[in-house]
Amino acid sequence: MRYEGGVLSERRWQPETVPYLVVGMFFSLCLGYVVVAVINSWFQESTQNFQRLLTLAGNLVFVHGALLAMLTVFLRVNRMTWSEAFGWRHGPALRVVGLSCLTTLLVLPATWMLSKFSGLWIERLGGRPESQLAVQYIQQQPPGLELASLAVMTILVAPVVEEALFRGILYPTVKQAGYPRAALFGTSLLFALYHSNLMTMAPLFVLALALVAVYEATDNLWAPILVHALFNAANFLVLACQWNLDPYFEWLRILVP
Repeated sequence: MRYEGGVLSERRWQPETVPYLVVGMFFSLCLGYVVVAVINSWFQESTQNFQRLLTLAGNLVFVHGALLAMLTVFLRVNRMTWSEAFGWRHGPALRVVGLSCLTTLLVLPATWMLSKFSGLWIERLGGRPESQLAVQYIQQQPPGLELASLAVMTILVAPVVEEALFRGILYPTVKQAGYPRAALFGTSLLFALYHSNLMTMAPLFVLALALVAVYEATDNLWAPILVHALFNAANFLVLACQWNLDPYFEWLRILVP
């Protein structure tokens, strides 16, 4: 089937193997939540710091670790290397890095604004805006070991695993099947839902659209991986340094009746 739009080259794997990967993704996500719940139940009498450290370890192993293992099996079944599957050698490195940095600079303020706007609407509807679990951990100023572990997971591990799954495999698979719009909007929505947080739903959807755009522009998965990593690093820095960005977006209140 003809593959149109952008410069993204055709990805040659067996389409029938992709649904197994999707089912495995949701299974690992559910398993991760169960493991976290069990940890919190078993170690109620432990210190809060110890509980947080175990929760982080559980998330790393049963969510991102499981996904990384499934991605490796997927590529082996399809007899492809990571480079062959995701175009890691495509395009000049300087262009990939430049477009990634520019995309990050454009996306960051837009997502911060959308996050604040989403929180205001949740409050307006009588709800309580809640940040992602990782964000809550950082805001509590955990010890150095926990903070370093979380930095590795959010800045190094998560971008590689999540981009390989959502942009690297799911997006081109749906697009090559003849549904480019479903590929763009469907996988972006799935990416936002995957993070299971109402306040970040809109910002992550917009981020996902930008990640697809930079992937299409470069044909190299390193580009969205770098954008994702820089995005997470910037947010991590803001939280770790306790910089309050709310005053910059107070004007959004006029848009919430």
